[in-house]
Amino acid sequence: MKRFSVLMCTGVAIATISGCASNEPAETAALTARATLSQADETPSPTVAATPDAAGDDAPAAADPTSCLHGTWLADNAFFLERIQEFGTEVRDVSGQVLITFEPSGALATAYDNWTITGVSEGAEMRIIRHGVDTGTYEVTGATVRLTETKIGSALTLTSSGMEMSVPPRPSSYDGANYTCDAQSAEINTADGGLRLTR
Repeated sequence: MKRFSVLMCTGVAIATISGCASNEPAETAALTARATLSQADETPSPTVAATPDAAGDDAPAAADPTSCLHGTWLADNAFFLERIQEFGTEVRDVSGQVLITFEPSGALATAYDNWTITGVSEGAEMRIIRHGVDTGTYEVTGATVRLTETKIGSALTLTSSGMEMSVPPRPSSYDGANYTCDAQSAEINTADGGLRLTR
């Protein structure tokens, strides 16, 4: 049980890049993330210049690494599951959605839409469900990015064998995380593991 709990907590840290359930669609979650960013208590100083494309959407210019992350990304659950299963097969499934928005201003939002990690330990199924929006800041320096959570608006719920327990998420910070990025995909590697993103 202890080993499984460690794996689950590690998984949460990786997908958070940082730190109850409804049927909110992904599009609404993205809008919620943007609204939360605009209402954040702290407005970060700009770290990179905005470079909107001719179509007016938030897709970055592929040739400019400082703006490549700009926009909203979907976390790849299959990639996350594959990486976490390198530590054992207790985790069986990852579902729901995580949308991560990198604003040109340097603001960061992570919107969890019933993001669920399901695993089995000692014959019992366990689930960790995360829902809500966390905000923070990011700063790109060359091929690395600094990620800092400043406000936790999401909730974590652990369920197993008819029991349900709330676990307060904690803000996290990663300095010097390596990343690669193009117009349609990105990968960020932190001390806790990797995260693949797609548009």
